[in-house]
Amino acid sequence: MEIVIDAGTGLLFFGGIVIGTIMGILGSESVTLKYMIIDTKRSHNVDDDQESFIESLESDYKNANLRLYLVLGMAIALFIIMMLFIEFA
Repeated sequence: MEIVIDAGTGLLFFGGIVIGTIMGILGSESVTLKYMIIDTKRSHNVDDDQESFIESLESDYKNANLRLYLVLGMAIALFIIMMLFIEFA
């Protein structure tokens, strides 16, 4: 019994692994930044620079979320293109 995987299925499989890995890395960065913001706001340390640090963390958090959504959009677009390629090739 022979198992045959066509090129389209292989590309979808390995593309899913790559996109999933990238999304996992960006998602963990986003969650880490979110909890850093929460911990910094709860901190009883009164620094002169604490507000600018929180603003910097919030900016990094927004950028991480933007990158996450861009990768998700790219993954959806690549999936649709690949499905069209498989369907009409």
